[in-house]
Amino acid sequence: MSINDRIKNELDKRGWTIYKLSKLSNVSKTAIKSWFKPVPTKPTYDSLKQVAKAFGMSVEDLISDKKDIDIQKTKII
Repeated sequence: MSINDRIKNELDKRGWTIYKLSKLSNVSKTAIKSWFKPVPTKPTYDSLKQVAKAFGMSVEDLISDKKDIDIQKTKII
């Protein structure tokens, strides 16, 4: 899963809009919207730090594949 997909999933889980994430993270709406276009851009590290902080998590937690692996293991068990 791409980092853009992870951010989208966090938005969906929280029921947040791009506007709300923009306000809480101080990342422009334009930048955030560009992450979800048909040909998306990737967030900068500084943007990732701000977005992760807004979500109440570390950058490592936001970009980690560990959650996906844990979910897959749970499905197998």
